[in-house]
Formats: sequence, C-alpha cells, structure tokens
Amino acid sequence: MKLPSRTETTPAIPQKSHPSILSTALVACLAYLAFALTANSWGLVLAPLSTQLHISVDTIGLLLAAWALSYLPGTLLGGMLFDRYGPRWVYVMALLLLLVGLMALYLGLLFRTTSFFVLLGCVGVAGIGGGIIDPISFSLIGGLFPEKRGSAMNLMSLLYPVGATLISLVDAVLFTLFPNDPRASLIFLVSYIAIVTISLLVVMPGRYMVKRMSEADTLSAQQKPVLFSSALLLVILAAIFFGGLGVSFRNWIPTYLHLAYGQTPTTAAVFNGVISACSSILRLASSILIARLGSWRTLVMSAVVTLGAFIAVIFSPNLALVSMMMTVALFGSSSFNVLLISVGAERVGRSYGTVSGMLLFVMGLNTAFCGWFLGWLLSKAGPSWLMIFFIACTLVGGALVLCMRPTPKDSD
Repeated sequence: MKLPSRTETTPAIPQKSHPSILSTALVACLAYLAFALTANSWGLVLAPLSTQLHISVDTIGLLLAAWALSYLPGTLLGGMLFDRYGPRWVYVMALLLLLVGLMALYLGLLFRTTSFFVLLGCVGVAGIGGGIIDPISFSLIGGLFPEKRGSAMNLMSLLYPVGATLISLVDAVLFTLFPNDPRASLIFLVSYIAIVTISLLVVMPGRYMVKRMSEADTLSAQQKPVLFSSALLLVILAAIFFGGLGVSFRNWIPTYLHLAYGQTPTTAAVFNGVISACSSILRLASSILIARLGSWRTLVMSAVVTLGAFIAVIFSPNLALVSMMMTVALFGSSSFNVLLISVGAERVGRSYGTVSGMLLFVMGLNTAFCGWFLGWLLSKAGPSWLMIFFIACTLVGGALVLCMRPTPKDSD
C-alpha cells in the first residue's frame, strides 16, 4: 500500500490577512487624525492666544511658522526611524512629542508665562512630532496594503480635511462655552492624543513586517543606498513642481476670487468652502480609480485634468464656471502628494519610510516657498499670473511623471 506523501497529507492553509492588520490600520488612522487635528487647530487658536497673552496678531503668527519649520525635519527623522525600528515605538515617540508640546503650551497659558520664546519652543516640539507622524502613517498604510497602496494612502489622506472640519466644530463649541480661552481646545487635543497613545500601545503589534522584497530588490538595496537611487531622484524632481501644489492652490483660492472677481472676503470664503467640500467628495471616488488604474496612470490622468482645469479658469466667462473648474483643479491637484509618495515607493521598492519622509520634506519646502512667492506674484503681476504659474508647474511636473512610466522590471 502506497503511503500518501507529505504534500498530500498536509491540508492547505487558507491565505488570510493577519488579524492585527485592520486594527493596526485603524490605530494608524487615529494617530494621523491626531496630527491633522493639531495642524488645523493653530489657525483657530491664534486670535484667542493673542488675546490671552496680550501679544499682537503678527507676533503670535510666529507660532504657526514654528510649527511649519519644525515639521520639516520631523518628516526626515520619522521616515528613517520607521525603516529602522518599525512604526510602534516611533508612533509613541511622535505622539509623546505632540503631547509634551501641547501640554507645555497649556501650562504656559495656565501660569501666565511671559516668555514668548518658551511658547515657540513648545510649538516646535509639537511640530517635530507632527512631522514624524506624517511619513510613517503613509508608509505603514502602504506596507499593510501593498496591492492597493495608492487607494489606501488616498483614503487616509482624506483624514486631513476631516480633521480640519472636526476641530473647527469642536473649537466653535468650546469657544462658545469658554470665550477667548484656547486652553479648552488644548485640553481636548491633549486628551485625544493620550487616548490614541494608549490604544496604540495596546493594539499595535510590537513587530511589523512589510511585504518581502524580491531577490533582485534585496541585492539592489545591498549595492546602492536608497538616497542615491536615480528612480527616487526623478520622483523628487517631480515633487519640486507637483508637491504642495494642491495645498497652495486651495490656500489662494479666496484671494484669487477677491482680486479677479471682486468678491468680498466672506463670499470668497464661502465659495472656497464649497469648492473644498466638493473636491473631497470627488476624492473618495478617486480611490476606486487608483485601484483600477494604478498610481502612475492615475497621477498622469490627474495632471491632464488639472492642467485643463487651470487653463479653463483663465478663459471662463463667469464666476459659476470658474468655481466649477476650480473644483476640478483642486480635485486633481489634491491627490498629487499621495500619488507621488505611492509612485516613489513602487519605483524604489524599499525604505518606504525614508522615501515618504524625503518627499514630504520637499513638498513642505515647496508649500513654504509658494506661500511667499504667490503672495508676491499676486501683488506685483495680478491674478492671471497666479494661474499661469500653476499651469507651468503642472506642465513640468507632468512631463517628469511621464518619464516615470513603469516597466516590467524597474532598475535603479
């Protein structure tokens, strides 16, 4: 009698997702939401802070600059730490930095500190924590769902506008109960971050493994560091023109409508809110598109759609059509950052955290530069040149993206 072989007697093990994947993804989204809530809270508390501290608005605005500047090195640090140590303890460190910075700011307000530099330091510490959270969140989600990396990243990035809406509603209630007192908002943020930190320690596994690289990728990683990858260099060049374009465009929509069409600031703000809401709804549907076409094809299509919308804005005869075209342009350009990070991870094939951190660093520099340059351009050249600038950036960035066309076997 012939005995069955080992293969025949061993039952097939069904391929299921690890039970901790969904819980890990959920906690990562909650941690990213902590970053989004904090980042969007500064604009809401600046005026109350100015009242509480008896400091002029232009001086208190330096707190926002401190957050933005400290965020940039945090992105580089977070990406490298993620690749070396995994997400769990890096998340904990970043959340603790957020917690310490906000709690120190609260204590400074509580005890009426007169040192503005101490407050700047508190915000700077929180900014580093926020900068660390940003790249590791995208890297973690991309590693958990490698087959749907672009769609997963796109969905998670929608938590940023969700955080903006949520903190606006919460602060509206808190400022009604505690007029001109930002301490209630800070306590809300501190409480939420503390709960997320505890949940992360309980839920997120101590060890994290992304999808294994192929033998060729492993050999390439041993031969050449990721920082010297030609594939990454091309993505960074594209990020110089594309990165932050959606953020800059959204920030300057109200000013453009005011200067080009004579809208009052209130009316322009209402139009901006409607345009942003419609764009966010459209981005939900774009996740399906990314899953079907892939990140690179979706990025190319987004560039074409955005370019056409920017051109249409210049030649549109009325405000209604301009608003429609701006919605389309914001829809296309808002996904540039996430798609570039996804394409960069696919092209390089390793060191996802470092790739995400470097690209977010470049995009942050781009946003900071545009914040100054576009104001100068509007005041010196007029609103039409603002759209010409966006068109030129989209053309150059789109040409660089076309050079990233994926091949059956990408090589560095």
